[in-house]
Amino acid sequence: MLKDGHDVICADNFFTGTKNNVIKLLENPHFEIMRHDVTFPLYVEVDEIYNLAFPASPIHYQHDPVQTTKTSVHGAINMLGLAKRVKAKIFQASTSEVYGDPKVHPQTVNGHCR
Repeated sequence: MLKDGHDVICADNFFTGTKNNVIKLLENPHFEIMRHDVTFPLYVEVDEIYNLAFPASPIHYQHDPVQTTKTSVHGAINMLGLAKRVKAKIFQASTSEVYGDPKVHPQTVNGHCR
């Protein structure tokens, strides 16, 4: 999307990842990152939403199953509410399967989580 000149806002609470995963994107003037948990409403102006919020590794989603459920349910509701408010298209895929088959299975705590 950035290569096509689109503005991209990345909202992440960094529960399973780090800012280092997007550090190279920060130099792009069309990229913006904000620390945000989708279990709370998000107030931004956007045309499209790609909600991929989910702790994909079993180690992470089993650590806090209540937060995992909140991310899936409240996160989807909040993103749908945002889409409705700004009349944006939304893509919802809160499961690790969106990333394809992992090279290492099961994934470890020290691996890069997506």
